[in-house]
Amino acid sequence: MAKEVKIYVTMGCPFCRKAMEWLDKYKVEHTRTVFEDSASKMAFYAANKGVHTVPQIFVDGERIGGWSDLQTHPFKAEIEENFGK
Repeated sequence: MAKEVKIYVTMGCPFCRKAMEWLDKYKVEHTRTVFEDSASKMAFYAANKGVHTVPQIFVDGERIGGWSDLQTHPFKAEIEENFGK
């Protein structure tokens, strides 16, 4: 069963770009929200306690965190292991 993946990013953010490229490379279906202004990004931070950076990646409603958090999360290994099967 496919997982629901959401990513929240800003343009010009190098870690956001890396995360988006990874999702695209492994053909992970996802919903991408791009913050166009500081107000929308700050509202997102306020609604998600403990969040102060982008990108933010959520899988099935669970916050994985940012790009560096993804590197050690089981979701990454699962996707890469099953890619092309």
